[in-house]
Amino acid sequence: MLEALTPEVILSLATVGVSGLAICGTLVALKATKRKQNQVDVDAIVKTAPYHRLHNAL
Repeated sequence: MLEALTPEVILSLATVGVSGLAICGTLVALKATKRKQNQVDVDAIVKTAPYHRLHNAL
């Protein structure tokens, strides 16, 4: 059974394995650096909006 494992097969499997690890590592690194979106409180924004500056807008 081990006779079927020629050097070409072993190198091919090793290359596929290393490529898979590189892709997984890249995805993990990108996920770790992704910024989290802050929750926006619309009610607080509306309550604290500077409406006194809108007199010249119309």
